[in-house]
Amino acid sequence: MKILLDSEKEISTINTNLLVVADGANSFCRHILGISWGIKNYCQRAVLANFKSSLSPSIARQWFRRDEVMAFLPTSKNSLSMIWSQRDCDAQRLLTEGDSYLMQELSNFIGTPMLSKIEIDSKMISAPLSMITVDKLVTKRVILLGDSAHTVHPLAGLGLNIGLFDILTLVNEFDKAISKNRKFDAGCKSILSSYLRARLFKTRAIQTLIDTIKVGFSTGGNSAKLLRTRGMNLLDRSDLLKRYIVRFAASIL
Repeated sequence: MKILLDSEKEISTINTNLLVVADGANSFCRHILGISWGIKNYCQRAVLANFKSSLSPSIARQWFRRDEVMAFLPTSKNSLSMIWSQRDCDAQRLLTEGDSYLMQELSNFIGTPMLSKIEIDSKMISAPLSMITVDKLVTKRVILLGDSAHTVHPLAGLGLNIGLFDILTLVNEFDKAISKNRKFDAGCKSILSSYLRARLFKTRAIQTLIDTIKVGFSTGGNSAKLLRTRGMNLLDRSDLLKRYIVRFAASIL
């Protein structure tokens, strides 16, 4: 296929066997290729910030409150990243009010003892949260990978992993094709079809599962809250159940 590149300085043409579209959730390439896509807007934003930390670097932490989810993810021995998913208006207030207001809200969420072990070390930024699905993961000599093909709510921390498994699957399909054929064509129909069979169901299943969990944790009422609390307590006490969930997540990716 031929790709026409039109810049301010010059117009050039690139010949390629395969176009890999991986330019993010707001993919321009997806748009100009006419690939249909849908979006479920969660009306939330993820607020992100880095902290200096004296908490254990081997433990990732996550909290659920009403329709909010917060995670502390260790990035080194003495630092961690915070991802706080909350309503648009609440996220905007955090960004507007600044660090002192953030620490106050964190105290209400995680408690003073843990708060005393962290110190903010960056500016806050935020990103809108939504679930994006596309009509086609592949088309003639074109493949969509990563956020250009799918996005999920960050509550399970799987967004990056899904994209990485997209890449691993495509590379695996290349390896299989190279082992069978002397003349390798990266964009041939058999490779793209095999990739589609390997990834379509899995990405849709993960999106559906995470969306279901998101809805479940957003549901109000005392009965729903009691069920969630007992379920999470059971999970926290069961190493066997934790291992099963890890194996399941690895297999579905």
